[in-house]
Amino acid sequence: MRRLARGSSGPQPASALTAALVWLAPTAAQAQAAAPTEESDPYPVRPLELWLGAGYGDAVCEEKASTDGTDCIIDGAFALNLGGLWRYSQRWGVGLELGTHSFAVNEAWRGTLADPATEVELAASYLAAFFRWYPPLDGPFIAYVHFGAGAGYLGGAARNRASDYEVAVRGWVAQVGLGGDWYLGRGLRLGPQAHAYLLKGNTKCETTDGVRECARARSEDAALPWRLSLQATLLLDL
Repeated sequence: MRRLARGSSGPQPASALTAALVWLAPTAAQAQAAAPTEESDPYPVRPLELWLGAGYGDAVCEEKASTDGTDCIIDGAFALNLGGLWRYSQRWGVGLELGTHSFAVNEAWRGTLADPATEVELAASYLAAFFRWYPPLDGPFIAYVHFGAGAGYLGGAARNRASDYEVAVRGWVAQVGLGGDWYLGRGLRLGPQAHAYLLKGNTKCETTDGVRECARARSEDAALPWRLSLQATLLLDL
């Protein structure tokens, strides 16, 4: 009986491993090609979003007694907002936002004063924490719904040759926003936003010719500013 040659008694481990790799290689390559990579995705979702927005704003005016609008003190505003969020999933993000309204004064209202003020300033601002939800959309356009709560401020000043008057109302805010962005690149989006927030005062301080008095805010010490803005969003990796 012929002896088997040394080393030929069975399949070699190296040969079996090589055969397995040859068999698995096409499958692994196909799986890698099928899975989108960060480099191949033209509309990536980054974990950090930072934005700056600017646009036209105003506030709902409750004084509508006169048909010509002279009872409303404001006449539009320049609105600015700055914020950022951590997008912890495809559909949800959480963050902080700072926003301001610099209001213009209604000249018709100014003319109704017995002693017209030579200088009037009005502004509102807020700092709020929020959640943002992104609906499932594919492609270069994304949309979102934004809602949150925080602290707010409403301040004004009126001065003339005879007297100075300042008022400051502080309280809480509840905000809601709706917007959409287009990808301009892998790390930049641009789009419009509609946003509004309710500012409800807790304390109100008035200063007349240097004399300051503070009290609990009344129910009418509230404001409802809104804005239509253009938002530029920067997408970053953590």
